[in-house]
Amino acid sequence: MHSPEAQFENFQALAFVQSALGALSQNFRSLSIQCSNGQVDLYYVLENDSPEDREEIGDIEAEMYSHQNNGSIVIHSHIKIFSGSRSFEEMIVGRPIYLRKEANG
Repeated sequence: MHSPEAQFENFQALAFVQSALGALSQNFRSLSIQCSNGQVDLYYVLENDSPEDREEIGDIEAEMYSHQNNGSIVIHSHIKIFSGSRSFEEMIVGRPIYLRKEANG
C-alpha cells in the first residue's frame, strides 16, 4: 500500500507526462517534478531560451491544472537554460520525468 504522499506524487507525475505529450520540442533537455504539501513544482531545462517553448510550458501548466481534483493544489513552473555539456545531476530536481538523449561529447 502506498502512502498518501506517494499516491499524490504518482498522480502528479502521470498528469505531467500526459500534459507534456506532443508539446516538447528538441530544445527540451529534461523535465522533472517535486511534490510537497499540496504543491507541485515542475522543472524544465531548455538548451536555449525560446518564446515558443515558454508558451508551451504555460500550456503544460494549464493542462496540469485541468487534471486536478482539488482546487487547492498550487503548481509552479521553474525554467533553467543549460547549453553545453551538463550532468543529469545538474539538470534534475526531484523526480525525473523526461531526459533527452544527449550526444556523447
